[in-house]
Amino acid sequence: MRLEERVSQLENIAVDQGKNMETIASGLATLTVGMQKEFEKVHEGIFEVKNEVSGVKKDLSTFKEEVNQKFGEVDQRFNEVDQRFNEVDQRFNEVDQRFNEVDQRFNEVDQRFNDVDQKFDKMEQRFDKMDQRFDKMDQRFDNMDQRFDELVTLIKSK
Repeated sequence: MRLEERVSQLENIAVDQGKNMETIASGLATLTVGMQKEFEKVHEGIFEVKNEVSGVKKDLSTFKEEVNQKFGEVDQRFNEVDQRFNEVDQRFNEVDQRFNEVDQRFNEVDQRFNDVDQKFDKMEQRFDKMDQRFDKMDQRFDNMDQRFDELVTLIKSK
C-alpha cells in the first residue's frame, strides 16, 4: 500500500507541476504581449520625436536664414546712412566755404557733430555687443544642431 500512496503522491505532484507550468506559460504569454505593445508605443514615440526634431531643424534653418536676411538689411541700411552722412559732410563743407563770416554758427554745428560722433560711437559699441550676442546665439544653434544630430543618431541606433 505504501507504493500506491507514493504513486498517488507523485501523480498529485505531477498534476501540480503541470498546473504551475501552465500558469508560468500563461504569465509569459501575457508579459510577451505586454512587452510587444510597449515596444510598439516606444517605436511610435521615437517616430514622433524624430518628426519633431526634423521640424525643429527646419524651423532653426528658417530662423537662421531670416536672421541672415535681417543682417543683410541692416548692413544695407548702414551703407545708406553712411552715404547720407557723406552727403551731409559734403554739404557742410560747401556751406563752410560760402559762409566763412558765420564762424560761430559752424562752431555750434561742429559741437553737434561731435555729439553725433559720440552717439555713433555708443551705437557702434551697442552693435558690437549685439554682434557678440549673435555670435553666442550662433554657437548655441551649432550646439543645438550637434545635440539634435546626436539625438537623431541615438534614435536611429535604437
